[in-house]
Amino acid sequence: MARASCPKCQRLMLHCICELVTPITARTLLTLVQYPGEELHPLGTAALVEHCLGCPLIRTEQLLSRPSYWPDDTALLFPADDAKCLSSLVKPPSHLVVIDGTWRKALRLYEQSPALKSLPTVALPQGTVSRYRLRRSRKQGALSTVEAISRALALLEPGLCLEPLDHAFDGLIQRAMARLPLAARQHYE
Repeated sequence: MARASCPKCQRLMLHCICELVTPITARTLLTLVQYPGEELHPLGTAALVEHCLGCPLIRTEQLLSRPSYWPDDTALLFPADDAKCLSSLVKPPSHLVVIDGTWRKALRLYEQSPALKSLPTVALPQGTVSRYRLRRSRKQGALSTVEAISRALALLEPGLCLEPLDHAFDGLIQRAMARLPLAARQHYE
């Protein structure tokens, strides 16, 4: 028997995020480039960004070259060696591309994609700690997609209210924690 999916967010009803989402209007254009299979992960955060900010989500197999509709000042949010810190930019990019996937997958995608490697890279300031207890990275400073975008937008648009995005992220974590058995839940608290 097939499981029912939410017609709006396309996720299994068990993982529907619609009740968590409140739309936000940002000046900065965003595009998410998602690693294959990440869309199936019930704890993935790209869907929160996609639905809160209304940004397009590109599956990696669709990104063969840099799309012509991306503005000239498009930048990739990625901590490459030559990345400029977002907080120190005189003229911030009008369009930010963000890779969605685990750190290892994001690095692999960046290294294998001429379209992504052709973009100038920007990074978040050092010292940011992730609140995402359920999916962890061994890389220090690694953030979930929603956390990275929220912090980037806070730097690019200081007056923008990002509480709905943070609230959606907290709701996703709380809902997932509530589904865990007590013994497993204590591991993450």
